[in-house]
Formats: sequence, structure tokens, C-alpha cells
Amino acid sequence: MDAQKAQELADEYNTALGAGVSEALYKVFAYWLPNFVKDYNIILCPAKYEADFNAATDSLKIAFQRVSTKAVVNIDSLGTYVSNYDTEAAKDAELGPYLGL
Repeated sequence: MDAQKAQELADEYNTALGAGVSEALYKVFAYWLPNFVKDYNIILCPAKYEADFNAATDSLKIAFQRVSTKAVVNIDSLGTYVSNYDTEAAKDAELGPYLGL
């Protein structure tokens, strides 16, 4: 999807989260398709890492996504997701050091 559509989707999901955005919120990131076309998607990012995400390089934003995919397994709340995220981020060779985990 293009950047505008991804941002609209992130905004829609964040509105649906309501007060939950204080724990985690949807952010837009870019990635490249196999044919080198830039595309956009959204991820659920712990709110405490929002500034880190915003300052991250494209490679680090993909690392945020990589960890998000692992953290979403077996969750029952945003709090569980954030806890899983911290655990998985600490194991990630790129994101762990960036976040100081």
C-alpha cells in the first residue's frame, strides 16, 4: 500500500485502540518488494519506543516489524504484547542494542 493509505490505516487502528495507545500504537514503516519497489505497512509498536521508532533508520524500522511479528504470538492484552516485545527485542541482534536491551 502507499504511504498515505498506511497512515490512514494506522490512524484508524489507533482510534480503535482508544486509551490503549498509551501502551502500544500503530506506526507506518517502509520496506522494499523483491522488485525494489518501496511499499508501506503498519506495525504495533510499544508506546514507550515511539520516539526510538520515529528516529530509526529504515533498517531498524524493519527490525521493529521483525520483533512485532514474534511478540504478537499468544497475547491476551496489550500489556502482554509489550512484555513479549521487550523479551523478543532483547534477543534481536539489531533492535536489542538500539533500544539498550
